[in-house]
Amino acid sequence: MLFDVGDRIAGRGEVRVDDDGVWFDPPHPIPWIGLPAGQRLPRSANAIRLLDHDADINAAVTGSQGWEQWSTIVGIWLGDAIKVLSQTPTPPEDHQPEVAAQDWMIPPCPAPDQGWPAGTQEDLMDLGLSDLRASDNCVTTVTYRPRADSVVLVVAATDVAAAEAQFRPIVGPRLCVVHSRWSTRELQEVTDVLLAGWHHWAISMISRPVDGTAQSWVDTEVLRVLPDLARWAARLPDGILEIRPTLTPLRASSSAPA
Repeated sequence: MLFDVGDRIAGRGEVRVDDDGVWFDPPHPIPWIGLPAGQRLPRSANAIRLLDHDADINAAVTGSQGWEQWSTIVGIWLGDAIKVLSQTPTPPEDHQPEVAAQDWMIPPCPAPDQGWPAGTQEDLMDLGLSDLRASDNCVTTVTYRPRADSVVLVVAATDVAAAEAQFRPIVGPRLCVVHSRWSTRELQEVTDVLLAGWHHWAISMISRPVDGTAQSWVDTEVLRVLPDLARWAARLPDGILEIRPTLTPLRASSSAPA
């Protein structure tokens, strides 16, 4: 994922034409709340200047929520700008890789002999589990729906026996406890380093997705992978962090993203 000045790169983002030039703005959270009607959204702090941009190529691709022109850009990395070699119009709703959607239907535990009992989400909420969910041992809690009339609470914990002792007397047979691959502390330590490097590493998002087995990890979007970010990430346990860069290098055998 590393590249340097003079390398060919590719990425997908918003092309902004502002008073001070043309910019490539990577995907980033958009603060709609509190924005006055008709006011144009400012570009993000991670926007990169574009040189040799062809305004006619994607002028017709306009987002429905305030985005202007979105493109897949192929160009030369200049350090503080991108020299555009080619660009392809890209609808804004396709701008971001998707974390695989989860249906959370079949709990990752064997069902009781009589099957998962009936119950509702409201039933679980009425049990008052907030204190247990807030404990460091409880890494994730997800509600699964094996049937239309059944809701199962799945807890991923570092100490399964302790979680069973805490949750089982309250939740009963609608509980599934699995071992969490990572502890709350480990996930928070990775998150804290990313937060400290937010500006230096040009981070636009940090999240903790949960997969179909209630396992969580740290996911982050960055403009590009810098060498010190790569060195730090390489020292982490495999699977605890996923880095998704907007700009990636194009090697001799590579082509632009579809």
